[in-house]
Amino acid sequence: DDSVLIKMAKISSEISGDARFSIKLLEKVVVLVDADDKSKIGETHIKQALREVQKSDIETIFPTLPKHMRIVVVSLCRECERNGGIAVTYPNTYNSYVFLMKNHQNFAVGERQFRDYLSSLEMLGLFQLQWRSPNNRRGRTRIAIPQFDFRQFLSTVYGSNGNNGDGR
Repeated sequence: DDSVLIKMAKISSEISGDARFSIKLLEKVVVLVDADDKSKIGETHIKQALREVQKSDIETIFPTLPKHMRIVVVSLCRECERNGGIAVTYPNTYNSYVFLMKNHQNFAVGERQFRDYLSSLEMLGLFQLQWRSPNNRRGRTRIAIPQFDFRQFLSTVYGSNGNNGDGR
């Protein structure tokens, strides 16, 4: 049914805008429909596939990241929460990262290593990095766009272990 595919495309574009996410979602929906032995894609299949696709990336990768990278992910998500879905990587997110590290009596890495962490997170498919030109000044600003539901992630991090979102 064309309307189901259009709905899945709309959902994918709203969440990530990345074709890879759309392909993952479609693949997961097809697997779920086959498992249910159905001939048509239903609303429940889309919702379940969406939960699994979003869960799979961040929930499988995050626990395996080194401590500093986990803090960077949390800092990026907190910045996204403040800015409606995008994070200004420097100085906003970097300062948030430094603040979290100092609160837990840990050293923060320098800006160069922080940029390397951002690149690694982009290669893992967790964030999409872009350069934007600010309206009110010269130069370009690097922003990060999460490729997962950052609000759900933050509620999981904050709610599951009560550590103020430091990723420990």
